[in-house]
Order: sequence, then structure tokens, then C-alpha cells
Amino acid sequence: MREAAKIIPVVNAQDTFEWKDPIPDPGAALDWLLLLFKVILVGGILGALNRIVKLWRRAGHEPQARSSTASPSSILSTGIEP
Repeated sequence: MREAAKIIPVVNAQDTFEWKDPIPDPGAALDWLLLLFKVILVGGILGALNRIVKLWRRAGHEPQARSSTASPSSILSTGIEP
């Protein structure tokens, strides 16, 4: 039964292509810790932004819908009275 399983190599590409084992990376643990730190940092920033938006909306500051057409007076208006 084991001989039949070795006929079709599925996962073991190094033995299939007769490659040497790669040199282990001594800094691999540090790389994983750095990746974990980045994921936690991005997650915290996104969570904080989500919380800010929820509090902003709860305070009554709903986003206003933009009009699809702009009038010439609104485009040329500078807001300065003569």
C-alpha cells in the first residue's frame, strides 16, 4: 500500500525534483513576530476608525448626500461678499 502512495508525488516536491533541502532562515521567528505585530497594528487602527465613525454617527453627524448636478452659481461662488 505504501508503494502505491509513492507512485504519485503530491506534496513532496523536493524529493520529486531531487532538490537539496534549503538552508533554514535564522530570522524566521523574527519575521513571524513582525508580521503578527503588523496585523495587530492594522487591526487596531481599523477598529479605532470604526469606533470613531460609530460615535460620530451616534452624535447626529450623518454623512450628507452629494448632489449629482452642480449649478453654475455654486461652482463660481467664493463665499466672499463684495
